[in-house]
Amino acid sequence: AQEKSEYRGMGTTLSALLLLDRKAEIYNVGDSRIYLFSDNGLFQLTEDHSIVWEKYRQRMISKEDIITQPEKNLVTQAIGFLPSCKIFSDSIELPEKYIILICSDGLTDVIPDRKIENLLSRTKNLDNALKSLYQISQNNGSRDDVTMILISNFLK
Repeated sequence: AQEKSEYRGMGTTLSALLLLDRKAEIYNVGDSRIYLFSDNGLFQLTEDHSIVWEKYRQRMISKEDIITQPEKNLVTQAIGFLPSCKIFSDSIELPEKYIILICSDGLTDVIPDRKIENLLSRTKNLDNALKSLYQISQNNGSRDDVTMILISNFLK
């Protein structure tokens, strides 16, 4: 982006996870996300670095409204966009049984969290869950790349 004028202003998002025994170290820049699913439901572990996320944090819109906002893809932090960026980091204790979803906004821009939670609550196989999430994203008109990783300590 810095060397080619046609890419000027572009950057990339990053969501990274390091699993250490029953702990997860989480890192995030941009609007890709990391979720934790367990018996307690689905929880987003990262915060989007975007204009609409700021509206959500300020309670101007609901989380469900993020999907319908025209500026949902305008990020405030990205790698390569500015000379430096702020990387969100956190550390959590993992529950006894869990599924972790790392995904790009191509998925979350078109599928509300409650639908992801519903699908993960019924899944018996990670490959099938990935295929189902991808198919739903395409059926819902995803215009972006859909990148996903599912990790579980009790499912294959």
